[in-house]
Amino acid sequence: MHDPEADVAALSDAGSAGGGQAVAERLRPVADAASEPAAAAPRDLAHVRWLGGSAGAGKTTLGRWLARRFGLRLVSCDELFERHLGRADRHRHAAFLRLADQPLEALLAPPLAARVEELLAFYDSEFPLLLADLLALPRRPAILVEGVGLLPRRVAPLLSDRRR
Repeated sequence: MHDPEADVAALSDAGSAGGGQAVAERLRPVADAASEPAAAAPRDLAHVRWLGGSAGAGKTTLGRWLARRFGLRLVSCDELFERHLGRADRHRHAAFLRLADQPLEALLAPPLAARVEELLAFYDSEFPLLLADLLALPRRPAILVEGVGLLPRRVAPLLSDRRR
């Protein structure tokens, strides 16, 4: 039986000795940003379930419970942030890199409408890095990915079934 708690621990320790090493090894083929998928088809991600929502809404807590309950591999966008930062290309992921090091106060400073647009661009710019990670993982067990940046406009075209 698959151990979803091991996935949570492995992702949080990715790249270090121990449990994270296995995840780092599986992701090694996409360590170069140039290997990102240009586009993923719904059939490529039919084994992925998506859990998005606002910061602090309980996605991680619910995701851990669902992973444990249904034997899913949990992938947390928060846990992948540093890896994405290390792989980001300054041309293809400019919006992601531009905001990555800014303090929260700067992200929330007026004018708010401009900050919202920058934040949406940030998530859009990071999304191809996440797709590369998901495509590199084994298809079994099924994957539950959770994160604030899972915008409907990015996820909807990838759904093989709208219930996922």
